[in-house]
Amino acid sequence: MIEAIFFDQDNTIVNTQAVAPRAYRQAIVYLAEKLKTEPEKLWCEWKEVVEENKSSLDPKIRSLNYSFNKLCRNKKWIKEAIVGIEKMLHKELELNPGAKEFFKIPKGEIKYILTTEDYPHFMKVKIDKFKLKNYFDLIVGNRDIGSMKPSLKYYEVAWEKFKLNPAKCIYIGDKYEKDCEIGAKMGGVTVIFGNKDKRADFQITNFLELSQILKKIDI
Repeated sequence: MIEAIFFDQDNTIVNTQAVAPRAYRQAIVYLAEKLKTEPEKLWCEWKEVVEENKSSLDPKIRSLNYSFNKLCRNKKWIKEAIVGIEKMLHKELELNPGAKEFFKIPKGEIKYILTTEDYPHFMKVKIDKFKLKNYFDLIVGNRDIGSMKPSLKYYEVAWEKFKLNPAKCIYIGDKYEKDCEIGAKMGGVTVIFGNKDKRADFQITNFLELSQILKKIDI
C-alpha cells in the first residue's frame, strides 16, 4: 500500500514557467528604469548571474535578493521589484491540469507532502492563492532544510515525521534529477509530470492520470 506521495510544486502542481519569466523581466525593466540603464542590458547581466550560480545548493546564493543585489545596491528598489513579481504571480498563476480535481479526491490514509525549493515569499503566494495547506500533511521548503534540490533532507523530514517506508512512496515532479531520483534509489515509484523521461516509472500530463496510477500499483 502506498504510504505517501511527495509532490514537487513549481511546474508540477503550479504552472510557474508560464508566468515567471515575464514576471522576472518586468522586475528587471523596473530596476533598469530606476538605474537609468537599458533593460535588455540589465536582463543579460542578470541572466549571467543566474547561470553562474544555478548549480549552487545554497538558497541564499540562488535567491532573487542575491542576484538582484549584483545589479542594484538599492534595497528599496529590489524589494519593490520583488513585490511586483509577487503581484503578477498571484494574478496569473494557475494549477496544472487535473490538480484541482485530484486534490478533491479523498486520499484516505495516504500522506501528501509538498516539497519546494521556491523563494519563501513566492512560495507563500502560491500556498495562499491555491490554499495548498488544505491538501498537504506537510510542506517542506528550502528554508526548512537549508538546501536547494536535489537533497535527501527534503524527504528525510517526512519519512521520520510520519514513520514512512521510502519504498512505499510515490515521488512526482517535472525534473527527474531534482524530484524523482532520490525516491527511485530508495525503491519508490517515480512519476514525471509534463515532460518525457524514460527513467521514471510513469509520465503524466494531467493529475487525474495519477488517480489511475494509484489504482494500478500495489507496493
